[in-house]
Amino acid sequence: MTIEFTQVAILPIGNAIGECVLWDEQTQTAHWTDIPARRLWSWRLGDDTPSCDTLAENLASMALTETPGVFIGAFESGFARFDPEAGTIDRLVAIEPGEPHLMMNDGRVDRTGRFWASTKVRDGAPPGTADGRLWRLDGHSRATPCLGGLIVPNGLAFSTDGRAMFLADSAKSTIWKFAIDGDDGPVGGATFARAAPGVKPDGAGIDADGRLWSAHWGASEVVCYRRDGTIETRLRLPVSQPSCLAFGGPDLDHLLITTASQGVSGEPLAGALFVYKTTARGLPESRCTTDFAVRAPELAQ
Repeated sequence: MTIEFTQVAILPIGNAIGECVLWDEQTQTAHWTDIPARRLWSWRLGDDTPSCDTLAENLASMALTETPGVFIGAFESGFARFDPEAGTIDRLVAIEPGEPHLMMNDGRVDRTGRFWASTKVRDGAPPGTADGRLWRLDGHSRATPCLGGLIVPNGLAFSTDGRAMFLADSAKSTIWKFAIDGDDGPVGGATFARAAPGVKPDGAGIDADGRLWSAHWGASEVVCYRRDGTIETRLRLPVSQPSCLAFGGPDLDHLLITTASQGVSGEPLAGALFVYKTTARGLPESRCTTDFAVRAPELAQ
């Protein structure tokens, strides 16, 4: 059956790099970050304009928790639990503080409630640098490096049964599929799909039928991949840098897409949030359930 799309809304907010859009089913609210602007945006379907909070530092990605309005974030300095409305932040663990050429990037919660996030190589790092890593947050002061040798890791997503992890390296135009088995993994790393040279697979998500949806930065499109890695459909956009996506709405049949304006000209809608009603359906966003009840005083703000 052909997947159909109907444009519902465009929010022309001009994000420099809009990223990590999430749909909170409990509050029926979308959240996303504009990384270099240090803003966290929130929007209810049907509202004319979103609201935003200013953050203390760059927020690359984030996770919902079981407490509405409280997030786990992959900030520039590392992982933290934060409440933007209350203005509080509980720093959990610093990530790669001695590696100034690295910065935190894409993140996602797996089906068991663990938050994973990556570090990428900053622009301007020495040529050939490829030591970005994938990290798993395991608690206060505890984060485990699980995969290395990456340049710009992106597109974290987990299969419907939680036994497979998808991860792209945007710099290599490649999406891999890894096995996850409890605390073991990711292992395997088979190539799932390759984009055209120069096209950068960015943020991604899984729908209720197990298909992988990937925002293709530089190609003006979102691509839906079947379970075998072949392409089911493409959604063309009027901007060149789609960055992340999520399914939202009361029936999880709205596709929300963040985009970026940084580095482009002649695109009036660059940096907008695009919303389409689709005949595909998503899955509820997983929530981080890692126990943070024991605070680490030495990391507290």
